[in-house]
Amino acid sequence: MLNTSRIAAAFALAAKVHESQKRKGTSIPYISHPMAVASQVLVWGGTEDQFIAALLHDVLEDGGVEYAESIEADFGPNVLRIVKALSDALPKAGEKKKPWVERKTEYLAHLAQADDEVLLVSAADKWHNLTSIRDDQRKVGDEVFRRFVGSTPVMEEKKRLTLWYYREVVRIYLERGVAGADALERLLREVEDDAAPELRA
Repeated sequence: MLNTSRIAAAFALAAKVHESQKRKGTSIPYISHPMAVASQVLVWGGTEDQFIAALLHDVLEDGGVEYAESIEADFGPNVLRIVKALSDALPKAGEKKKPWVERKTEYLAHLAQADDEVLLVSAADKWHNLTSIRDDQRKVGDEVFRRFVGSTPVMEEKKRLTLWYYREVVRIYLERGVAGADALERLLREVEDDAAPELRA
């Protein structure tokens, strides 16, 4: 039985932090993303802590590390631990994010050592991201990749790096036996098959 008041509080915090945000390159309210990720966590057998961490997984990145204290106080140290583990960029006040490739390389190294609780939520996050890429790719083609890897203006490089990153995370999920890893692999193959031939694995 899920604690509905705890979940409602997590949703309220996520909605507050993401209130003015939209999904990249769309007019879709950003809150739809953590909602989808949290739902997928439950589909794949996740716990209440994982469900709440999924709702809050971008709060520190988008709202700031100052939310860490309230997350721990309201939802417990385990939820905060998962949320921190899912964040690939937590710059201190006044600092800029590291370049995209550096951040993703560090995240992949961290992900390879992450525990099962973290991996399930991470996989649900990537599942929704890949689903969105696939769906939008079928509408606008490879233009969808313009949304990613902001550090490079070159379209082919954006596509190459985006697909590289998703291949690597899917490889980790498969190696670790994460729930949903096979579904993610099939989803990635759909994206690759719709991409330009030279970008296919």
